[in-house]
Amino acid sequence: MYASDLHTLATRTDHLDGTGVNADLEEALTAFTGFALALGMSNASTALAAAYAAVGLAPGDEVIAPSLTASETIAPLLRRGCTVVLADTLADSLTINPEEVERLVTPRTKGLVGVDLAGWPHDTNALRRIADKHGLVYVADLAQGFSARNNGDHSGRAAHAAVLSLNAQKQLPAGEGGVLLTNDEALYQRVLRETQHPHRQARELGIERVNYFSANGRLSALAASTAITNLPPAINRIHEQRHQAAELITLLNATGLVDPIMIPDGCEPTFPYLTATWRNTPQPTALLTLLHDAGHDARLRNLPLHPLHTLPQVQGEFARHVRTPEALPNTEKAARRVCIHVGGTP
Repeated sequence: MYASDLHTLATRTDHLDGTGVNADLEEALTAFTGFALALGMSNASTALAAAYAAVGLAPGDEVIAPSLTASETIAPLLRRGCTVVLADTLADSLTINPEEVERLVTPRTKGLVGVDLAGWPHDTNALRRIADKHGLVYVADLAQGFSARNNGDHSGRAAHAAVLSLNAQKQLPAGEGGVLLTNDEALYQRVLRETQHPHRQARELGIERVNYFSANGRLSALAASTAITNLPPAINRIHEQRHQAAELITLLNATGLVDPIMIPDGCEPTFPYLTATWRNTPQPTALLTLLHDAGHDARLRNLPLHPLHTLPQVQGEFARHVRTPEALPNTEKAARRVCIHVGGTP
């Protein structure tokens, strides 16, 4: 078992040249996700920053991103000097609304960001069509979307670059880490040259292309081993979450306390937790009683995200670099969402 000897793993140097457990993890993730290439990274934020740089986003470029996501999605863009244009979400999945993206494209737009939220996959094919139509780059933040699928394809499959998180709270935990996924060999090489050890660069790119001043963005052998050990149980757990979610959705839709939850055909969220919108006045006690009476050990909490345009820094120091449409109705309605955790879900 990979993680059986922590001292040995902590002192291994597989991460320096991209062999051993690091190569095993990258190979396993390309096989599972369908992407051609994978590159282990120190964390998802580092991977996102590298992806934005590798696709060519530069200071002054406008990038359309969802108005409801973790601040880490757009933080690297703001640090690069890009202007982030916020787009409203879809009512059901709370992922970015492709129709709003299309409406917001201008001659200044250079990129799009799709984000999976609470295990719901964003519409990767729609975003890629928009990107191709307007000559834009498209990056997918899959930190909350490992194993989410649309019509059989892993979420973000159509992106120029996508990023997974291996954070301890994510579906494939490794303590800390990230993975860049892409089908673009040139993009992969650019990220490798800027973030990986010269040993790996020399092995994959040739000694003449080594960048001796690259950043340390590589994934440790210990984290890689943890992730590959956790991969089979993570897949099994997601299968169980989907089965449990189907039962809960049937129950919730019959309560009258929340708006009906509808899963589009072909959409396969992973359901680390369920989200529902209160129909009228929130009645958490009544909902918990119904769930407990049906045999579910449930807990409720508010959606653990704030709309980006409401964050103090967006309203303050980054105000000139974030553009917010006049109306974001579905984003605003997210304040009425309740998150339902059942059993051992995080």
